[in-house]
Amino acid sequence: MKTGKKHFRTWMMWIGAVALLVALLLTTRLVSAAIYPEYLRNGRTFDQESNYIQWNGSVGYISLFHRDNTSLPAFEGGAHCGSGCTEQVTRIQSGSSISGNFTYLQTFNVQVAYSGDTNVGTAIIRACGQPIRTENLYIANQGTPGFNNLPVPAWSVPTAGDCTWSITASGGYVDFRAVTTTYRTTPAPTVDLRVNSSNGPINVGVPGSYTLSWTSTNAASCSASGSWSGSQATNSSQPYNNVAAGIYTYTITCTNPTGSATDSVTVNVLSAPTVTVSAPAAVTAPASYTATWSSSNASSCTGSNRFSTLTGLSGSRAETNLPVGTYDYTVTCTNAVGATAADTKRTVVYAAPTVDVKVDGLDGPTLTRTGPFSYSATWSSTNATSCTGSSRLAGYTGTTGSRAETNIPAGTIYDYTITCQNAAGTTASDSVRMVVVAAPTVDVRVNGSNGPLTFTQPASYTVSWSSTNATSCSALNNLPGPIATSGLTTFSNVLQAVYRYTVQCVNSAGSAVTDTVVVSVNPPPPTVDLRIDGGNGPITQVEPGGYTLTWTSTSAASCTASSSDMLWTGTVGAGGTITISGAVIGTHTYTLTCSNVTGTASDTVTAYIVAPLSGTITVTYSRLLLFAPNLGQPAQTLMGTASGGEPPYTIRVQVRSPSGIVSTYTRSGSSWQFTPGSAGDPNFGTTAEGTWMAWANLTDSAGRTFRTISIPWDVSWHPVHGRP
Repeated sequence: MKTGKKHFRTWMMWIGAVALLVALLLTTRLVSAAIYPEYLRNGRTFDQESNYIQWNGSVGYISLFHRDNTSLPAFEGGAHCGSGCTEQVTRIQSGSSISGNFTYLQTFNVQVAYSGDTNVGTAIIRACGQPIRTENLYIANQGTPGFNNLPVPAWSVPTAGDCTWSITASGGYVDFRAVTTTYRTTPAPTVDLRVNSSNGPINVGVPGSYTLSWTSTNAASCSASGSWSGSQATNSSQPYNNVAAGIYTYTITCTNPTGSATDSVTVNVLSAPTVTVSAPAAVTAPASYTATWSSSNASSCTGSNRFSTLTGLSGSRAETNLPVGTYDYTVTCTNAVGATAADTKRTVVYAAPTVDVKVDGLDGPTLTRTGPFSYSATWSSTNATSCTGSSRLAGYTGTTGSRAETNIPAGTIYDYTITCQNAAGTTASDSVRMVVVAAPTVDVRVNGSNGPLTFTQPASYTVSWSSTNATSCSALNNLPGPIATSGLTTFSNVLQAVYRYTVQCVNSAGSAVTDTVVVSVNPPPPTVDLRIDGGNGPITQVEPGGYTLTWTSTSAASCTASSSDMLWTGTVGAGGTITISGAVIGTHTYTLTCSNVTGTASDTVTAYIVAPLSGTITVTYSRLLLFAPNLGQPAQTLMGTASGGEPPYTIRVQVRSPSGIVSTYTRSGSSWQFTPGSAGDPNFGTTAEGTWMAWANLTDSAGRTFRTISIPWDVSWHPVHGRP
C-alpha cells in the first residue's frame, strides 16, 4: 500500500506549520493553520488529484479493470468504460477512510465500485457531520467490478458553509474513483486590507508599531501571504509592535466558489539614519586626496563647509594640490520620518619635508661599482627640523652632512639612509645602496682550446665559454646570441672562412671583459675529373685523331694542364672544354692537376692514334693449266697482309671463278696464306678455264673494314708458254 505519500505530506505540513508558528511568534503575528486538503472544486475530482483527498489508515492505489458507464479522466485519455477500462484507483481497506473539505456546494456524490469479490465491504459516506449513504458493495456473481455514483440522485448539501466529507470501508475493502460536485450560485468576493486605516504604503520608525485591518464580502475563506501567512477570518484586525527595521508587504486573498479577491499593503519600518565622513586627518602640501561620505537609512543628505552644495546619500570631493591650511568636511542626513544625523572630519595640510641622499654624487636607489672603490655619501634636506641617519649613516645627524669611504673591497653592500621630520611630525626618508662587486672574467674555448685552431671544411666543433662575477654576457663577431653567462654552442658543416668567436661579459657595475678564439676553416682537398669524349678513356682513333677534353673540379684554387704531345698545357680554369685535332699516330696522355691550401689532386686520360686499316693480296701464279695437279703442275696459292687499325684482324678472302661464282674463305693475322690444302681442294684455282679473280675484306677489332685490290690469274686447257 502507498500510505507513505499522504503521511509524508502531512508530516511536511506539520514541520512547515511549526516553522511558521516560530516565525510568527518572533514578530508577534498570530495566524491559524491552513485547511488541508483543499476545498473540492466544481465538477468531478478524481482520486489521483491528491490535493483534494486525505488518506486515513490503510489506503493505497491499485490497478483495476472495471466495466460501467463512466469514462476515464481527460488526463488518462477520456475513453468510455462501457467495454471495460483499466486504471489506477484508490482501495480503502476495512476500518480506513478517505476525507476532504468543501464549501458552497449544492450537490455531492462519490463513485465507488460494486464487485462480486467476497472481500468487498460496505461504504459509509458522510458529509457535514452526518451519514448520507451506507452501501454494501458486494453483488453475488458479478464478474467485473463497476463504478456507480452514490447517492443517486446526488445529495443536496444543506449549507453553503464549510463541511467535511469522508468514505469509510467496513467489513472489507472499498474501491473509490471520484467525487462529483456542483456549486451554489454566489457573487465573487471582495476584500480591503489597510494599515493604520491607510491603503499604504506607510513609513514608521524603528521599532515599528501599527495595526492591520481588513473587511471582505461574499468570502468563504481568507488566507494571508507575504509578510504574514495562514488562514484568516473574513473580517478582523491584527496589531504589530516592536517590529524590526525592514520592508513588510502584507497580502490577503479571500475566495469563494465563484472566484477570489486579493489586496496588499506595505509598511516601511525605517532605522535611524547614520552618516560617516572620511577624510585624512593630516597630509602634506600640495595635498591631493578624496573626501567621501556614506549613509544608511537616510532619505537625503546635505553637505556643508568643504562639502558645501553637495547632496546625495553618498558622495565625494576630490581635492587637488591643496596648500597648507585647515579644511573641514560636514554632512547632515535625514530619513523619511525626519530623524537626522551629522558627521564632520577635519584635514590639516602641512608643508612637506624633503631629504636627498647621494652616494658617489648619484641618487641611486642602488649603485654598483667594481672594487676596491672610494667615494663619499652626502645628504641635504628642506622643511625639516631634524634628520637622523641609519644603516651606514647610523649616528649621523643634522639637516645636511657627509661621510667619506676609502678602498671599499668587492663583496661589500652599504645602505645610506637619512630620515627627516618637519614640525608637524611628517617624515621623509631617502636611501641609496652601494654594492661593490668583483671584476668579471670570461674564458672562451673551441674544443677545449684557447686557439687559434685550423679545421678542414666541412668543419664541426664546439665553442664553450665560462665566466665569473658576471651578471650577463653577450655574443660578438661570429658567435650567435643571446647567451648566458656560461654555455656552449656546437657548429657543424662550417664552410671555408676565418671565424672569430667572442664573448663579452659585464658585472653588475657595468665593468666589461672580452675573450676571443680564432678558428680558420680551410677548404677540403680538391677533386678533379678529366674526361675524353665524355668518358674516362682510353680511346683509340685513326690518324689524324680528333677528340674533346672536358674537366670539372671542386675546392680548387688553381688548375694546370699537361700532355705528352704538348697540345694542352698551362693554367686552366676549374672547369672547361678543349677540342684536340690532328693528333698523329702514337699514345697521347693528358693530365689535369688542381690544388688548394689543403692539397692536390690529378686526373689523366689517354688517346691512342693508329694508322688507317690497310692490306694486300697476291697470287703465287698468274697463269695455270686447267686441272694442273692432274698434269703434275701446281694449283693456286693466295697470300696477303693486314696493317693499321686495331688488331687482331679478321680476313675474308673471296675468289670468283670464270663462271662468276664467288667463294669466301676466312683467314686471320697480320700476314696470311691460303693454299689448296687450306681450301680442301687440290685443284684450287684451276678447275675452270678462263680468268679467275681474288680479293680480301679486312676487319679490325674496332670494326673498321678495308678491301684490298682484286688480283687476277688465267687458267688454260693446254700449256701455251711451257710451265706457268
